[in-house]
Amino acid sequence: MKGMQKIKRGTGFRGVLDYAFDKDEGVKIGGNMNSIDARSLASEFKKSRELRPEIEKPVWHNSLRLPKSDSISHEKWCEIADEYMKKIGFSDLHQRAYVLHSDSDGEHIHIIASRISLDQRLYLGQNENLISTRIISELEKKHGIAVTKNLDYVEMPGGSFKVDMSKIDQSQHKRRPKAGEKGISERTGKAPEFMILQAHIDEAIAHTDNFDAFAQRLAQVGVSVLPAGKTGEPRGISFGLGDMAFKGSALGKGYAWEQIKKKTSYDSILDVTVIAKLREKNGNGGGINEQNRQHGASSENRSAEPSANGNRTGEANRAPGSRFSESDRRGQAVNQRYEIGDTGSAEGGSRDEVDDSSSRAEATSISAPVANPGYDSCNRGVLHDLRSVVDTVSDLAAVAAKDLPLDHQRKIDAWREQSNALDAPHYRITLIPRKDDLKAFNVGKGKAGEPERFFTASEVESKISLLRQKNASGYEIYITPIDAKHHFILIDDAKQDALQKLIDKGFKPALMQQSSKDNYQIILKATKAERKDEQSLVNTFMSQLNSKLGDPKINGAVHPFRMAGFLNRKDSKIDAESGMRPITRVLYADNVVCEKSSAILDKRRADADSLKQQKVAETKVIDVELVPRTIPQPQAESGAAKDYAQEVKKAEGLAKSKGWVVDYSKIDFAASKALLKQGRTIDEVEKAITQASPSITDRHQDPEDYARRTAEAAYRAISEPTPRPR
Repeated sequence: MKGMQKIKRGTGFRGVLDYAFDKDEGVKIGGNMNSIDARSLASEFKKSRELRPEIEKPVWHNSLRLPKSDSISHEKWCEIADEYMKKIGFSDLHQRAYVLHSDSDGEHIHIIASRISLDQRLYLGQNENLISTRIISELEKKHGIAVTKNLDYVEMPGGSFKVDMSKIDQSQHKRRPKAGEKGISERTGKAPEFMILQAHIDEAIAHTDNFDAFAQRLAQVGVSVLPAGKTGEPRGISFGLGDMAFKGSALGKGYAWEQIKKKTSYDSILDVTVIAKLREKNGNGGGINEQNRQHGASSENRSAEPSANGNRTGEANRAPGSRFSESDRRGQAVNQRYEIGDTGSAEGGSRDEVDDSSSRAEATSISAPVANPGYDSCNRGVLHDLRSVVDTVSDLAAVAAKDLPLDHQRKIDAWREQSNALDAPHYRITLIPRKDDLKAFNVGKGKAGEPERFFTASEVESKISLLRQKNASGYEIYITPIDAKHHFILIDDAKQDALQKLIDKGFKPALMQQSSKDNYQIILKATKAERKDEQSLVNTFMSQLNSKLGDPKINGAVHPFRMAGFLNRKDSKIDAESGMRPITRVLYADNVVCEKSSAILDKRRADADSLKQQKVAETKVIDVELVPRTIPQPQAESGAAKDYAQEVKKAEGLAKSKGWVVDYSKIDFAASKALLKQGRTIDEVEKAITQASPSITDRHQDPEDYARRTAEAAYRAISEPTPRPR
C-alpha cells in the first residue's frame, strides 16, 4: 500500500472534491461527514473553514493505494483509514471524507480532510510525509496487506522494518530539546531560545507564500533574518531574537537555507532586493558573530575540535546511524503537531536519527513511545508537571513568542470584552483546582500580614499566559470585580431564557456568559452605598434573584465568577457528543449600571432605615411606660433552641477533635440542616439560631437577618423544589 509521494494541502475544498468524485466515478465510503457528493461535502467543510479564516490552506489530501489486482472491503478500507488518520495526528473533530477509486493502477481511496478541527485546533503535520510512510508500513503488517517497498524503509530479517537513513529526507529534521534543556525548562518555566525561534519561523512559513512576506512577518515579532555573505546569493541564513542569533541549520536541518528557500518560494531574481535590504538592516551580511555562533550552533553543528581533556565538544556530535542514549531518545520524542493547548495523540511519536538494530523497537514503533517518569506517553513529550505551569516545552515556546497563537489572542479578546462590560477599577483573581494534588490560591494574596493585591484590567490581561498555563494544568480561573461604587450581582447556573426574562422586567444586565451547555452566568451592576447593613441587603436581593432564575444555593453578593475565554475544568461539564471541555464565552456585554437593581436596593435601604426608626420610637415609648424600670428576664429557651444548642455542641467537639478552626457560620448552617431534617420549620430554626447560636450579637450586626438567611439556605440545601413549610 502506498501513499502520495507528498501529502498535498490546498486552499479550496471544492476543487479536490470534484477531482475525487469525477475521476473514475469516485464513491464516498466513509469518514465522519454526512454528505455524499462533492457539492454538499464542500458546503459541510465550510463549517470548519470558517472557524479559522486566517488559515490560507485548510485542505489536507492524501491517498492510500493497494497493489494492482488487490482489493479489500469498504469496511476494511474505513478501518484502515480511521487508524491511519488517528496515528498521523488528526482527531475525531477534524472533518474528513474517504472516496474510493478502482482503476487499472490499483484500488485506492482519497482522504480529504480539514486541518481545522471543530474545536478550532489546527493540524500542523510536522514531518508528515516521513511519518505517513512509517504508518503505512505498520498498517500493512497489521492488516495483512501486501507489503510495498518504500524508499524510507528497509526490510530486516524476520520481516520487520527499519528506517533507511540514507533515503530519508534529512531536510525535515527539527532540533529537539535535549534532556538537560528540558530539565532547565522544568525548573524555570521558560522555553529554550531556539524553540521560541522555531515557533516564530514555523508560524511565518505557515502563514506566508513568499520570501518577502516571510521576512516581514518575522520582523513584526522581533525576529531578524540574517543572510550569510556580503553580496550575491546567500550562502546560508541565520535568525536573531533579542541578543541571541542562531544559524538556520542549528535549529534543525529543516531551517537550513536550502529548506527555507523551498518553503518560502524564494526566487533568486525577484528576491534580490529583499536580501539586500535584510543585509542593510540586520548587519553586514557576515552572519552571526562568534559569541552567538556558540549559542546558536546545535551540538550536531558545533566544532568537533578536541577539548583540553581530549573529548570532542558537544554532547551528541554523532553521525547519523550512531546509537542514541536514553535521554537523547526522549529528546527526540517532542513532535509539534497541534497548536498550544493540545496534548497531542498517544500515537505518532517520531525519532529523526535512528539507524541501529538495537534501537529498532524505539525507532519504528509509532505507537510505543519511550517510557519515562515525568512525561506523558505522547508524541510531544508532554511534561506532567512543569512547575504546574504548562503541559509541554513546546507550549512554553508558543507562549513566549510575541506573535501570539490565535487561541491566546482569543483569550485576550474575551477578557477585553468581559472587562469592558464590567468596567471595574480592580479585580481579584482566584484559581480553584479540579485535581486532588492542587490547592486553591489567590493570585494577589501575599505573605502573612501583607495586604491583598488587586489587579487592573490591563494587569489581568498581562497575566493571561500564566492563567492559560494554570488552566491547562487543572485550575478553574475566576475573577471578582472590586469596586467601591458598584455591586456586581451574580445570577449563577441560569438558563438561556433568563436574560430575556430580566430584560422583560426592566433589568439591564452588564454581562451574560455561557460556562457550559445549558448553563449561563448573568451579572447585574448596581450602585453601592456605605452603610453597615449594605451587604446584608444586597445578599438578600441576590438570593431572591437566584431562587427564581439561577442557583438557589448561592449566597453572598461579593462572589467570584468565571473569567471568559478559559476552560471549564469540571468533568461533569464535558460535552457528551464531542468529548471536549467547554470554554466560557461572552454572549451579551453592555457597560451599563442597572437602574432597576439600583432602585430596588435604594427602596430596601429606605425601608430598613424606616424600620430602624420605628424600633427606636417604640423603644422610647416602652422606656417611658416602664416606671419603675424592671429588669428584663431572660427568654426561656424553646425546645428547638435546646436541640440547636446540642447540635452546636457536637459540631464544636468534632472541630476541636480534628484540629479544625471553629467557624460558627458553618456550625450554624450544619445545625440548621440537622433541625430541619428533624422536622422543625424554618421559623423554629430562625428563632433557635437567635437564641442559641454562640455570640451571635457579637458576630453579626443584624442577628435576625442572619438567622433568617441561614435557615433559608439550610432549607434549600436539603430540600427538593417543594413549598416551604411554615
